[in-house]
Amino acid sequence: VQCGKTLWRAQLDVVWRDPQGRGLARTTATQRVPSGASTLSIPAPVLPVGRAFATMRVLVDGKVAGSACLPVEVQSQLGMASIGLGQELYAADAPIAAGVEFTGTIPEKATLDLALTNAFGHVVAQDSVAVPVGAGAMPISLAVPPPLCVWHELTVKLRLDGQVLAVRRAEVFREWRRPYDDFSLVAWYGPSADAYYDRLVNQALRRAGVDTVYPSHVWGEDAAQRCVESVRAGLTVLPYICAVRMPRNGKAPPHQRAPAVTDPAYQAELVEQVRTTSRGFRPFCPSGYSLGDENYFGGSEGNELCTAPSSVVYFRNWLKAKYGTVGLLNKAWESDFAGFEQAQPVLVGDARKQGNPAPWIDFRLATEQSWTDIFALLAREIRTVDKGPLIGHEGSGNLSSFGGFDWWSMLRELDMFVPYPGRPSGGNLVRSLRNPGTMSSYWYGAYTFSSGGRRETTMRYFPWYSLFQGFNSAWYFNTIGHANMPHEVGFAADLRPLPHFVATSAACTEIKSGFDRLLLGSRRANDGIAIYYS
Repeated sequence: VQCGKTLWRAQLDVVWRDPQGRGLARTTATQRVPSGASTLSIPAPVLPVGRAFATMRVLVDGKVAGSACLPVEVQSQLGMASIGLGQELYAADAPIAAGVEFTGTIPEKATLDLALTNAFGHVVAQDSVAVPVGAGAMPISLAVPPPLCVWHELTVKLRLDGQVLAVRRAEVFREWRRPYDDFSLVAWYGPSADAYYDRLVNQALRRAGVDTVYPSHVWGEDAAQRCVESVRAGLTVLPYICAVRMPRNGKAPPHQRAPAVTDPAYQAELVEQVRTTSRGFRPFCPSGYSLGDENYFGGSEGNELCTAPSSVVYFRNWLKAKYGTVGLLNKAWESDFAGFEQAQPVLVGDARKQGNPAPWIDFRLATEQSWTDIFALLAREIRTVDKGPLIGHEGSGNLSSFGGFDWWSMLRELDMFVPYPGRPSGGNLVRSLRNPGTMSSYWYGAYTFSSGGRRETTMRYFPWYSLFQGFNSAWYFNTIGHANMPHEVGFAADLRPLPHFVATSAACTEIKSGFDRLLLGSRRANDGIAIYYS
């Protein structure tokens, strides 16, 4: 240290922390600090092997005379070299089996203290086992109760005659998913590239009442690690792992979608993306996977889609499956084809001229099925990796004959769908046509153009509105903002929840006190009036 004058009775106050900022121990000592440069001896506790940080304050008469934060590399001659976990993801009812490797020669009467702590800081299981004399390694097993979250931490302490010689920790992931009849507050969030800031954000989200985060645009081999702070905070993840939208500046020939969803190369690219990404997320037990937002097929009456070569092949195969024989096709189309390979997509203008809507209707129905099929394909591929979660997409849907969207077939294949609040017809279609257990809601939040902006009354209303629609979640956009949308946020820059977010969180907390199980398990009264969907 460097000191301007001698401090005769300085008190050294040192807080020892792990790399996550958690306090490990505190030590104090009273020393004389000479003027000029000198070296101080700081009493150190037994710390986990690896990196730690010593945050030191020099106090004189209770006032801070100086401070510093020092990185410390903790080693042990007699200790534990590693903890080897038996599995990447432990079944909910399985004990935590692992192996411990030692350094040095283990003497008599050495023991290992085992403790498993969950993401909420609760010690859920602990035990103490004897270590064989001279052991270089030994297996351990800790019986545990059913989990309440995915992320846990295993702490192993090597003890001799009551004194802790070494400490090691390991992350443990256990199979657990949020029940689908528990109402969820889902918050959009873009994971930060800064791990420390990301940790603070996720802890703030949990404290504010969020239970599920929706990390956006996360795909690739390292995507899951970008979201690890969410599960460490005890949150459920529902990652957005692909998008099936057209490029904003894409150019394609008239009546052709680029990329065409029927193109085998495009399908293979998406399949590889979702399989790789879901494989990484599997240990986090996501409640679901999103196949993107604002996935619009595109097209209009003046530019009907899609007549790309692969889509024409798909259309002909669809016709063959529907009609079986070319004779039946010719009867419906009033044509004289020799084979299905002669059939071409018929646009609405041509159908009007011909006076027969059947060819155009078949073209639209086949196009709608191709749009459903791409999502069904991706869902099947994800379920080869992770069978448990719900899969769907959000922020899309179309009521036009040219939009390629068939709500009935889409909601047969998918079990997660969240439309925008400005399109109540979409919400009513989801409520009416979904499969039981589908995760559904409306998007709402700090939007300035819809859903009430940042008014507290509106933020209290939307979760209840969603619940009374029979929806099992409330989807909030956006939690943490950036320069392009500083106003559309639920949290201030210092991570305090803003009043309108406090209001919506309080409404969700009240719902989760029992109203959710009561209403989501009930049958909706039908007034006998319906709108025919075709």
